[in-house]
Amino acid sequence: MLKNKLPKIIFLLIIIALPFTMKAQYMSIVEQKAQLIYKIIQHLTWPNDNEMNYILIGTVNSSQEMLKQLKKNKLSRIKTGIQIEIYNFNSINDIRAIDVKGYMVFPHIIFLENNNETEIYQVFDKIEEERTVLITVDRKNSKEVMINFIIDRSGFVSFEFSFDNLAKQQIKVPERFIGLGGTNLNAEFLLDKTEKELDATKNELKAKEAENPSKRR
Repeated sequence: MLKNKLPKIIFLLIIIALPFTMKAQYMSIVEQKAQLIYKIIQHLTWPNDNEMNYILIGTVNSSQEMLKQLKKNKLSRIKTGIQIEIYNFNSINDIRAIDVKGYMVFPHIIFLENNNETEIYQVFDKIEEERTVLITVDRKNSKEVMINFIIDRSGFVSFEFSFDNLAKQQIKVPERFIGLGGTNLNAEFLLDKTEKELDATKNELKAKEAENPSKRR
């Protein structure tokens, strides 16, 4: 059954990812990052999602081009009834709640492009008591990853994420999140997937042996 369904599943995933992939061929890396941030936001759910008036994207010492692309896409990427605001912090130490049209709002998203081990832990200390999603770029240590952008040699931007680390921030992620092109880093998920694939292979081999008993030794 799994073997018969697999081509259909792969085909559907390709169809889902194809529009973004084709468009990405004509976009710069910075443009892809900005668009992917908004696509991700539309699929995340915060604990107080129904009460939120704003989603604050906090960048840390980002380039003018990155800020330009985020602001350019802002108006067309608003969640239902929720406005998007962008604030560029000069440093990690500067991360804090800011006044957004009369509301004190702590960033819902922190986008950190240039990072090292020390900076990552500093950000985690800052957002520990908050419901904030950290988005990094080309992060090698998956233990600290919530959402991490990966840039391949052709300049295409994809992402990986950790259900566990997002859950610690009480952020809900739908199953269709993988359909955006994301890869779940959680070992438990990968192990379960591998075990299912192995079981399917074993069952397939058993079925073949049952069909051809003369080939048994």
